[in-house]
Amino acid sequence: MTEQTLREIIEEAASELYTYKHPDVSECQDRLNEIIVAAKLGGISHDNLAHIDISRGMVHIQTTYSVRSCPQEDFYEFPEHIIDAVDPVKAATIWGLETKLSEEKQKLGKARSDLTLYEKRVAEAETALAATAAN
Repeated sequence: MTEQTLREIIEEAASELYTYKHPDVSECQDRLNEIIVAAKLGGISHDNLAHIDISRGMVHIQTTYSVRSCPQEDFYEFPEHIIDAVDPVKAATIWGLETKLSEEKQKLGKARSDLTLYEKRVAEAETALAATAAN
């Protein structure tokens, strides 16, 4: 018996989700949950897998669940290279940290830009106040 790769497990589950009403895709869900948790995207251990798609270099996952009898759904996506990695959990962790770092750098750049703008506005207001007070 040959052990399936993660990609094969995911592709088989995607096919079964498309074909059958209630397929057993628990192995795929467990493996995807490890990746989603490692990437700090959330978790799908208590959800139902509804759809999986691999396209344009990304893995797209749709899950469903119910809260007080109200149907809900969530969407997750991560780069396709993660499922082909030797250690997908480590690859997901690295991607998640790189993504977080990039987001934080963008926020820092915006904060620096805002600081510069407000320092300029304060200086202009102080100059205007000093000029008005001197008259």
